[in-house]
Amino acid sequence: MAFVNKSEVHSYQTQARPASLESNSSPQSIRGSVRHVQVAASSGNQGSNGVVLFQIAPSPSTITRKTLYWKTRVVVTTGAAPTYATAATSLSFNGAGSLILTADISGGSTNNALIPRLSCGYQVLSRCTAFSGSTVLGQANFVNDEMSLLLAHNASRDWVQSDATITVGMGSNFIPISATQSYIDLCLPLPIGALQGNQDFPAWALTSPVSIQLDLASYARAIFAGSTVAGTEYQCQNNFLCYEAVDLPSEVVDSLRSSVNSSPFILSTSEWLNMQAPMSALASYSIGMNASSVNGIFVLPLNATGYTAGTQLNYTRNFTDMAQIGGAVFSANGGSGVGYQIYLDGRLVNSTNVDNYATQFAQLKQALTNSPGQNVQNTSAFTNVSEYLNKLFALGVDTLAFSDESTLMGGSPCSNLTIQIQGASQTTFLTTILINYNTLLAFGANGVIEVKR
Repeated sequence: MAFVNKSEVHSYQTQARPASLESNSSPQSIRGSVRHVQVAASSGNQGSNGVVLFQIAPSPSTITRKTLYWKTRVVVTTGAAPTYATAATSLSFNGAGSLILTADISGGSTNNALIPRLSCGYQVLSRCTAFSGSTVLGQANFVNDEMSLLLAHNASRDWVQSDATITVGMGSNFIPISATQSYIDLCLPLPIGALQGNQDFPAWALTSPVSIQLDLASYARAIFAGSTVAGTEYQCQNNFLCYEAVDLPSEVVDSLRSSVNSSPFILSTSEWLNMQAPMSALASYSIGMNASSVNGIFVLPLNATGYTAGTQLNYTRNFTDMAQIGGAVFSANGGSGVGYQIYLDGRLVNSTNVDNYATQFAQLKQALTNSPGQNVQNTSAFTNVSEYLNKLFALGVDTLAFSDESTLMGGSPCSNLTIQIQGASQTTFLTTILINYNTLLAFGANGVIEVKR
């Protein structure tokens, strides 16, 4: 690998005219025509544990970054229509936290109706895969937990309380169609690094379609229903893939295709490697990464050993594991907390004594802020203080070495990653391990795509 040495020029002692006084010398953009595309699923309607499939055909265009979303209607089959008068008559997506509603679906008052605060449509999405021919462009398992990590710990409060309630069903009521069916319409941006990064996706470089496969979660994992509602199944109906494409002039497409004969088109992406294991396994847990750029490692605890229909899923450890010095509820525990260490190829990354909330929070926020490629960055945690400390708290370690936007692959290289957690009392609880890392997609001649990790 060649390294470029840059000479430094200090010009602070000189003077220059401000840009506002200068003639605009920026070149005009090439001529391009925008299309808003809606692709129907080839798989039709799908229920729990089903698979939704889409195909994006090669074309002389680009797909505009961060415009891709999945349009669907989630319909839940119930024994009785939800009224939201009590927790037993409530119906929602699964998720963490609780919200006491002030009005039911018809506008009337409620009595302790339970809707998880961070319930959202992402709970129906278990796995998301994009591939072209035999090349996997990106894949993320446990997408529902991945998005719960970001929404619970790193999403803007205003977005969660406004836009997200409409587009992703955040904390929203299901609307009854009849006594046995209720629905929510969703537009879920899909966390596919190649299509949601900082570059437009080169559809002009394809010779095979891009296939997108969405694996749906089980009913128990995706839906929370009260005992009176007695939900039994859900189905994703009217599935469409929506995005914005820009048709390019033929001479531009010819030039781009000619250039990849000598040098590949490089698309940088941010991907997630996610897996689940009981807390007991994390006393010493090794993962073969073989990645050149690991940005951050996260551990999201669940409050159960598995998924049960009618039981709300929370992201929490046992109170003993979350003790804080001086806390009225946790004072007897003396702030012991949970200690954790991350090793990259045998090298200890974090030597900080993580023994209280403040340190855990600081480590987590540093890892989230410095991990690039996420849709929500540099924000404060959404949840209020008491709920955040009691229920919604992940562990995080930052491994990003360089965040300079003019460079690629700024994370730490790692062949083998080891996680060690000490002091956890609820060793049977499930945990989701989430690792953010960078890849490069190299689009070459004749539609050849190479993935560089």
